[in-house]
Amino acid sequence: MKLGIAKFTCGKCGNIFEAPQLSPEVYGDFLLRSENNFLAFVDAIEDQTFEEADSLVNANPHRRRLSEIERAKILHKIFGELTCDPDPKGAAFVIGMPPTCPACGAQEIAAWDFKDPPESVDVEVPSVTHTRWNSLTPEEKKAEAERLIATSL
Repeated sequence: MKLGIAKFTCGKCGNIFEAPQLSPEVYGDFLLRSENNFLAFVDAIEDQTFEEADSLVNANPHRRRLSEIERAKILHKIFGELTCDPDPKGAAFVIGMPPTCPACGAQEIAAWDFKDPPESVDVEVPSVTHTRWNSLTPEEKKAEAERLIATSL
């Protein structure tokens, strides 16, 4: 997968470092990271589980008091933990999680932007998988979604 190279400034130590990043102009494609800095990819338009998670967020009774932007933020926050299999070390993937600072290990970004002139890199990024999620009953899925949504409000 071709990803752009972005320059990040760590919000904790001020270190400036580079990491691959998906262009924000790509509609429906999301790069997920884990706290262990593993990458995964989801094409939300083609991924049936993304649509299922979206439906569960929309069905939640608390959804009525949320704006569309707030609802989307909750979906992005919980999608990886709710439906995606964890990284090889057992950590959840999160849409939009920043990369880990190589100097201090924090995932607090003060600023970032793509390099100018643009640079890109080919990176092997696996698609997310949903093995555990697909083994759950509809009732178990609904209960897990409600629990995560409640903690995200």
